[in-house]
Amino acid sequence: MLTEASSQNYLEALDKKNRPLGVFPESQVHYHGLHHRSLAVAVYDRQGRIYLQKRTASEPPYCGRWDLPASGHVMAGEAVQEAASRELRERTGLKLAGFRLVALVDGLQETNYEFMYVFNAGRIRSIPVSSPEKLREGLFMDTRELSLLVQEHPETITPKLIYLWKLELLFS
Repeated sequence: MLTEASSQNYLEALDKKNRPLGVFPESQVHYHGLHHRSLAVAVYDRQGRIYLQKRTASEPPYCGRWDLPASGHVMAGEAVQEAASRELRERTGLKLAGFRLVALVDGLQETNYEFMYVFNAGRIRSIPVSSPEKLREGLFMDTRELSLLVQEHPETITPKLIYLWKLELLFS
């Protein structure tokens, strides 16, 4: 049986320059607004359309919204590339190699004080299998379709996805 303490995720709290300060429970890092690391992984089809998945109604935050297929925190002691592979595997079943780092987004209020590592995992041949506990369905969108979604229905997508779109990091 897991106790509350043993089931906690631990994150490295960081200073404003992305340097480690200490390790704390995820809940405390968020509660106190401490800087920490996260990642976002974009996957594309052969035509260059980006793959998005809808979060389940029970997957906070932003339940039921469209998001990148793999995003999450970098756990304490975990390499960023490892975290990206883990998240992609857990959420889609994809085991891809050769991720390309597109950008490191500063830990600002807009990113929930997360230094976000944005990866391009390349092009895939088939539709990924969503993790039923965290993601409901998926689809591919081209740049025009995603632009319309951001402009006309921003309430249906995660703020992180909107922010990355505005920074022009998704179709680089």
